[in-house]
Amino acid sequence: MQELKSDLENPEPPIEAINNLLQHYQNGRYELAEKLAKDLIDRFPNHPFGWKVLGVLLKQSGRISQALVTNQKSVALAPDDPGAHNNLGSAFLAVGRLEEAELSYKKATTLKPDYAEAYSNLGNALQELGKLEDAEVSHRKAIALKPDFIAAYFNLGAVLQLLNRLEAAEASYRAAIKLAPDYAKAHNNLGNVLQALGRLEEAESSYRIALGWKPDYAEAHSNLGNTLQELGMLERAEISYRAAVKFAPDFAEAYSNLSLILEKLGKSQEAEKSYKKAISLSPDLAGAHSDLGFTFKKAGNLGGTIESQKRAVAFKPINTEAEYKLGMTLYGKGHYKEAAEQFRISNHKNSGTYLLKCFYRQGDQSQFYDHLDYLIDRGEINAAIGSLTARAEINYGVKKPNTFARDPFKYVLKIDLTEQYDFDNIFVQAANNFFAGNSVSYKSQAHLTNGHQTAGNLFDKNGNLFHEIEKILHAEVKKYKDHFQFSTEGFLINWPKGYSLYGWLISMKNGGKLAPHIHESGWLSGVLYIHVPPKQKTNSGNLVVCIDDEKPAREEERNSHEIVDVITGNLVLFPASLMHYTIPFESEEERIALAFDVLPD
Repeated sequence: MQELKSDLENPEPPIEAINNLLQHYQNGRYELAEKLAKDLIDRFPNHPFGWKVLGVLLKQSGRISQALVTNQKSVALAPDDPGAHNNLGSAFLAVGRLEEAELSYKKATTLKPDYAEAYSNLGNALQELGKLEDAEVSHRKAIALKPDFIAAYFNLGAVLQLLNRLEAAEASYRAAIKLAPDYAKAHNNLGNVLQALGRLEEAESSYRIALGWKPDYAEAHSNLGNTLQELGMLERAEISYRAAVKFAPDFAEAYSNLSLILEKLGKSQEAEKSYKKAISLSPDLAGAHSDLGFTFKKAGNLGGTIESQKRAVAFKPINTEAEYKLGMTLYGKGHYKEAAEQFRISNHKNSGTYLLKCFYRQGDQSQFYDHLDYLIDRGEINAAIGSLTARAEINYGVKKPNTFARDPFKYVLKIDLTEQYDFDNIFVQAANNFFAGNSVSYKSQAHLTNGHQTAGNLFDKNGNLFHEIEKILHAEVKKYKDHFQFSTEGFLINWPKGYSLYGWLISMKNGGKLAPHIHESGWLSGVLYIHVPPKQKTNSGNLVVCIDDEKPAREEERNSHEIVDVITGNLVLFPASLMHYTIPFESEEERIALAFDVLPD
């Protein structure tokens, strides 16, 4: 906030001239006010008031460099004027001279200890300097001096948000909104906090209120799109992102987000156009290059994929995500040596695991075991490492500690849920209602033959439809853990402190099957069989859990698999390190299963 009033010690300018200048400024007649300020300076060049007003006007109109020089002149002529120091601080802040801005604001508050606006501005400078705790103190001082200071509440909310004190940030934004219900930016930021807290419906409401007050608020449209995407409302998210780029045609991030939604909706050509638009607006937008590569990949253009993702790495040489995605693309194409180079230099949390996979796929036994020892020494534990350890033991004949599950078949558990629950009304009805809806989205699944897999997490986006099922599955997972409470297997003694369930439906028709695969991001995997057609053959449609998807190299390991006989109502839980697949079945009836993973937080 700018300070215009000053205690005039030099009586030279007529009071009428000063009042006339103030009146024009306060009534928004800025061009005339600027002319009067310059006239005052011409007539009284050594009087600070004309310089002070002109500095405010220049900064307000975006002429920052001129404003800085003018405010410095104002301070030189009136070194004891706190308002002049406050204005100079704002000019320094605008040109990025943050330390000087801090000093100017502190001088203003020293000269006037009850100067609420200067304390709030000081908080902004401290925030830019990364001194977040000091910024919080400064904003709270401003509020204590001026309890109805809307901007200070907003600025405090922003600092608390950066400090990840989200509940406190929420309270601060709500205080700003209480004082100014039409404060669209506060509603938008409140939405960001609520989204981070996982209160998605409330976040959606906040963004919509922001847009009610400011319909052309592109950032709020984009943020609303993010929330709708998390809620699984992909078509509505698309509408929001399109509104964002309509009101801000140079909004690269919104184009990038739009492209992700279009990809999920199966609109690959539109997605590619949107990715390219994002990159044209912001050529160093590494995420968009990386995501464009994903679109090429889905379209079968792996050459385009690799080129886009290499550009992502080139634009941001220290880019954990881009290097990791390039490595993943190269891995998917079978270029394991090149992929390993990317995983080596990426700090992504999964890079170490994929580097191990590269060595295994190359058949490089020496590097595989060197890296496995390194991961074990670091205490890395996950399903993929456990699976690779077991598969390498079969194929190389070298026994190493399996930090995830030494004997995973012992931990395959089948439960009959029809004995405990009203299966038809709870499970079958939920699936039927879901498929009867008009908004079912499916994803491409390379392992699946003659079937479909739903997109997204069933438990995130379908309100109360799967709520009861989610509660039951959580209870069964707890029973599973309790059942094996005395086990010393790594996945049980290192059970995640917090976890969520990620679930999807798989429907298969006659001849349907799932090829061997593993859910590497999971800890425990599960399959709930909602409808299994009568078997025409002994193992028709059964689940197979196994160590490897390839023919074992050693004769004594040829039975390293287990067939699980499944019928409607069964729930099968097993360590996520086990590969699994479905034996083809023959039936005119559809086979429906709900698969899910326990995902560590």
